[in-house]
Amino acid sequence: MFAFYIFIIVFLTSIITFSTHRITNIYNKDKINVNKYSSLIIIFISTLILLSFLAYFSKEVNLKYFIINTIYIALLILISNIDYNSKIIPNKIIIIGTLLSIILFTLNSDSIQLNGKSLILESFLGSFLGFSIMMFFYLLPFTRIGAGDVKLSALIGAISGFQKIIFALSSWIIFAGIISIILILSKKKSINDDIAFGPYICSGTIFIILLGDHITKIIPRLY
Repeated sequence: MFAFYIFIIVFLTSIITFSTHRITNIYNKDKINVNKYSSLIIIFISTLILLSFLAYFSKEVNLKYFIINTIYIALLILISNIDYNSKIIPNKIIIIGTLLSIILFTLNSDSIQLNGKSLILESFLGSFLGFSIMMFFYLLPFTRIGAGDVKLSALIGAISGFQKIIFALSSWIIFAGIISIILILSKKKSINDDIAFGPYICSGTIFIILLGDHITKIIPRLY
């Protein structure tokens, strides 16, 4: 079983890496000169590490749980890469991803505590809440949040569900804060520079996916 997981992880990592790179180039309107091989290596290593962690946390669940969450992670890696390189979050990917995530959420019942709630309603409410919260901040004066981040939060809510959307949004704020401080202190970014929040939002959600139901043990007061 261990060897089978290794094969699946490497196989899926390869598919995700080349698909992400190819699709990112489609949306890279400015044709930023990025070294092809270094980009592929970064995506490959990042994906390999994430899927390895996912496999570790999935070992007591099942292969279905692993495959579904791999799809989530692949989608989030794609969006992160596009936003990082092109500063856009395509509507087509968000719409397809949100609908797909709601469907997959109904199949991923092993990873959440149902409490008698409809899985579709759980995912839909998470999507609505994520969108609403980010829309509120988007409408505030002098906000740094873009319209793409608002749409992305709807997808995040569909993936995490109503119970975990608050923690998912909180996680990306922490990620964004830490990385932004590091970039500013290292003088790679100034406080006035535009920052693509997509990768941070996706990172926080991937963190939620990897933890799964372990979140309820870490922050029991929220449940």
